[in-house]
Amino acid sequence: MNLKNIYLDYNATTPLDPAVLEAMLPWLREDFGNPSSQHSSGQRAAAAVDLARLQVARLIDANPDEIIFTGGATEANNTVIRNAGGMIVAGGTEHSSIYEPARDAGAVFLPVTAGGQLIPATLGEALRKHSPALVSLILANNETGVITNLEGVAEVVHAAGALLHLDAVQAAGKIPLSVKALKADFLSLSAHKFYGPKGVGALFVRRGIRLAPLLSGGGQEMNRRSGTHNVPAIVGMGVACRLAAARMDEDPAHALILRQRLETNILDAVPRCSVNGAGEARLPNTLNIRFAGIDAGALAARLNLEGIEVSVGSACSSGRSSGSRILEAMGLSTLDAMSAIRFSLGRGIDAAMIDHTVERLAEMVEVLRAAARTANVLDLETD
Repeated sequence: MNLKNIYLDYNATTPLDPAVLEAMLPWLREDFGNPSSQHSSGQRAAAAVDLARLQVARLIDANPDEIIFTGGATEANNTVIRNAGGMIVAGGTEHSSIYEPARDAGAVFLPVTAGGQLIPATLGEALRKHSPALVSLILANNETGVITNLEGVAEVVHAAGALLHLDAVQAAGKIPLSVKALKADFLSLSAHKFYGPKGVGALFVRRGIRLAPLLSGGGQEMNRRSGTHNVPAIVGMGVACRLAAARMDEDPAHALILRQRLETNILDAVPRCSVNGAGEARLPNTLNIRFAGIDAGALAARLNLEGIEVSVGSACSSGRSSGSRILEAMGLSTLDAMSAIRFSLGRGIDAAMIDHTVERLAEMVEVLRAAARTANVLDLETD
């Protein structure tokens, strides 16, 4: 058991599953053919891509011909946004790879509850007022883990004549997914969020929907995404999907037990802290919690020195000096948003790691609060 390096940032990325690596290696060495080539090496590679396409489709209950491989979820999300063909309505807590291109396209963003949940009435109002061509919603939030309540959403969106895109990047491998049950028109995935390789993702596009490629000049992926296939990564994503489907009972249950232990113990050990998204359905592995009077960046840095790796928000927004846009959309002040830490758990975490984290966390919060009190006293004496 290694308590010197406790990685609690699985929503940022996950380690490559050994079985995924083994499946990828032949395509990095002897089986190096281009799937677009007609000779035997090329056709073996094409068959491997086809198998991976089937494995991805099975994870989300889709048809293989509805899966487009991309360079990641950011590309998948941008492809959908740039294909909107009209007004866009998006959720108020979207990932930056949706928020930024949608904002640039003049999208309307929906408010959310204090728990980060979609408000059905505001969606209905936006559909009536703006007649959008596309509605894009995050299925599970990357920072808080809040799972969007999609009951009846697809029916309302389709009745208004719009298409529905779901960003399922954080949901895949953590909760069951069925594009048929969700009635989604588009759905985005990223392999490295569920123990696959970085640099590869997939976009589900429902049969019958026309999609202009974001990248042209090769005609790959049924003329919907040009560029030579990254066969090793695609094979890895396929295997990661197969393993995620096989472990759909085991992995979420393991994560939920540990997250509940972490959440309960922090709330017991550390005064003046609050869970963001409390009361809402959340991903089993994700805990976002704010510590009153604490600079989350300073706390995360101290934890890192102890070998405990956490996040102060989305890994895609690292290096910022402002509060989380997601938490502020939920009604938190910038100061409160900057006091929040995200813990996200995965396969490599056990109870001893959780207990050690809580012990060290409680000590550090007290140290930081004591330092803040001392600084306040000195400021008063100076005044």
